[in-house]
Amino acid sequence: MPRRRQVNMSVEEITNEIASIDVQIESLTSQVKDLKATKKKLAKDFITAKKQEDEAAKVRQMEELVNLIQEKGLTVEQVKEILDK
Repeated sequence: MPRRRQVNMSVEEITNEIASIDVQIESLTSQVKDLKATKKKLAKDFITAKKQEDEAAKVRQMEELVNLIQEKGLTVEQVKEILDK
């Protein structure tokens, strides 16, 4: 013999609870969409920031190289000779 489900809430209470849950779902769905958009923007920002940092590192390396060449008093031709060896 199947058991009957025991319900302790009225139809109105159940309807109100369902409506409340639907509102929460809509709100959370909106928050998820906002978070996804923010994540996408941050991913793009990350790529741009990484490129900027890499470029800045290259600039620093080039400045260090120029300073080293100047300290050693080398000419462009001498540097080329060193690199060709």
